[in-house]
Amino acid sequence: MTGVNGAVIAVKDMAIAKNFYVTLGFEVEKDYPSFIGFKPAEGAVTLGLYPREGLEKKVGLTSVNGWSGVMLNLNPADRSRCDEIVQLAVSAGGKVLNPPRDTEWGGRVAHFSDPDGYIWQVAAS
Repeated sequence: MTGVNGAVIAVKDMAIAKNFYVTLGFEVEKDYPSFIGFKPAEGAVTLGLYPREGLEKKVGLTSVNGWSGVMLNLNPADRSRCDEIVQLAVSAGGKVLNPPRDTEWGGRVAHFSDPDGYIWQVAAS
């Protein structure tokens, strides 16, 4: 299998979501009214944003309340970046779910949600 792995998530407000991910260091690669594509951030897969209503219509789904069961990941090379990434997420409208903490495997991990409630894990060795 070739190509770049990635994810597309449905968002309520394209401008708020775009600002959130730009603040986290994602670089905009494509910017259209109905799609924003980002180059991968450090340690992440590619990410695309799509208006929630448009994506629901496109795939024939309705809104789901609560967590979708998907967790996105950022895996910076340096464990000291975990705290910085969480701080950036909060400054851009995210919510800390589990603050950065050291793990039994010698890494550092934290969890936050973006403005649309998507769950992110930041983990580094």
